[in-house]
Amino acid sequence: MAENETVYLLLEMKMYIRTMKMFLVISSCWVVLCACGAPEGGEVAEGGEDATVAVTVTSTMAPTSTPLPTATMAPTATPEPVTAGNAMYRGGVARTGVYDVEAVAKQGALRWQFESGGEVHSSPVVVDGVVYVGSDDGFFYGLDGMTGEVVLQLEIKGKLFSSVTVVDGRAYFGSDFGLYGVDLATGEIAWHYRPEKGSARVRSSPVYVDGVIYVGSDNGRVLAVTADDGSLLWETNIGIAMSSPAVADGRLFLGNERDGLYALDLATGDLLWHFKTGKGMFASPAVVDDVVYFGTLAGNFYAVNVADGGEIWRVNIGKGVVSSAAVVNGRVYVGSLDQHLYALEAETGEVVWRFKTEHEVYGSPSVAQGVVYFGSDDTYVYAVDGETGELVWKYGTGGFMGSSPAIGEGVVYFGSYDGSVYAVE
Repeated sequence: MAENETVYLLLEMKMYIRTMKMFLVISSCWVVLCACGAPEGGEVAEGGEDATVAVTVTSTMAPTSTPLPTATMAPTATPEPVTAGNAMYRGGVARTGVYDVEAVAKQGALRWQFESGGEVHSSPVVVDGVVYVGSDDGFFYGLDGMTGEVVLQLEIKGKLFSSVTVVDGRAYFGSDFGLYGVDLATGEIAWHYRPEKGSARVRSSPVYVDGVIYVGSDNGRVLAVTADDGSLLWETNIGIAMSSPAVADGRLFLGNERDGLYALDLATGDLLWHFKTGKGMFASPAVVDDVVYFGTLAGNFYAVNVADGGEIWRVNIGKGVVSSAAVVNGRVYVGSLDQHLYALEAETGEVVWRFKTEHEVYGSPSVAQGVVYFGSDDTYVYAVDGETGELVWKYGTGGFMGSSPAIGEGVVYFGSYDGSVYAVE
């Protein structure tokens, strides 16, 4: 078997193993890493054949625990706008992970904990005081943001790995059995789209643009369906895609699990360009100022041009990148399977600082008012200072943390593999 396929299968196996009980997962991961010797990156050539830009990690690791700051940091940039009453995974169509809300910059304290019947991979969104999230128990939930009480509970076939998009009173998300539109006023399924061929599973999180839902799928096709009734407009085969699409400049960007990042025409689905990495992507791209930022399973993190996919820079940040990046104020924040959260210079890829956790960082960071929030497989969600990488606070759960935090006014919401949704203030 080729090296590329071997590394991909090992990492895919680890993603599956993580869903077992914690002591089995931890022991299994050590066995896989020790026995198979997953590459550390840096020796693997990715991208275009003539790639010339490379950055070496040389910065000093930031401390993992420091006294709490005495004041909340001021906002560092204007995030992409999201219309009131609407919400999307990673904060909007460009997937920047930035929230224009009050930060939780003091010691995190539990407001409430809701226990579902399965692991919570899905990342919550908050709309009009309600937290919407899916669970592996097969239910789609609406939870009161103040109390955690259930205000909506709808049974959906299969596990809900996909995160929710809410627009104009309707929620859109995927499950093991396809893509759904749910009327939030009635709590009923408005439509259900199931691909005709191949796997029906949709782990990708949909994006909404001008009445159309775009999403990747496990049958290899990127789907564009009408938000009104789920009618198929176009589909383009790029290979299995857990990556969630980002949209900018009339283009749709997402990665597949084999060979890199694709740019498609938003209106037609036609392929515009393909940036070959040699390894696949689980992470979702983020787009800021005509640059697409994304990481791969080889541990390389890239910045490429929106227009033609030309490489601007790359940096190797460890054993693999499953985390989706947050990008704000000239900084890129992204987790790595080497157990660190990294802060990179957006223009050059230079490492500014890295924050050490006690396990792999699959979770995707979110940013509000200069504070970066993210989860680690050490079971903690962390808040760190975006400028210095110093610890602000951390909160422990009973399971791995792959859910990306959603930030409301002074509250951080996230799911855990222990089956709970948490609200920390």
